[in-house]
Amino acid sequence: MKNVFICAFMCVALFTTAHAQFRKTPSLVLDAFHKKYPTAEQAAWKNKDRVFQVAFIMLGVQFEAEFSETGTWLQCAQDILPVTIPDDVMYGVGKTQYKGWDVKEAAFITLPEDKTEYRLLLFKNVVQQKYLFFDPSGELRAIK
Repeated sequence: MKNVFICAFMCVALFTTAHAQFRKTPSLVLDAFHKKYPTAEQAAWKNKDRVFQVAFIMLGVQFEAEFSETGTWLQCAQDILPVTIPDDVMYGVGKTQYKGWDVKEAAFITLPEDKTEYRLLLFKNVVQQKYLFFDPSGELRAIK
């Protein structure tokens, strides 16, 4: 009897977990994506609460975009090599308390209203890591 109860519990838990992970991408979101990126290929979608993320390739370059549930485009990011980070942004890093930390990852982000920013993952060690967001002039916008 104990095994039957455990088996039933596991089945319910697996069904609930699986159901939560496979939410269908709304047609509003898909339509907005195809309109904004008509030449995109190999789109792979992820659902993050109320945001839909899509990784795709366009003109041979990997991108990741985000859309709201209603199809509103939120941002698009492209990974870049740390050596290609503009000098103004690196100067901005030097003015923070994270001066001297290594750049582990970098991305160029396009936002609505033709705004752009750079997202840098800085790390000092395995435990101490921070995302810093800078505008193109090197002004710090956010730390996460």
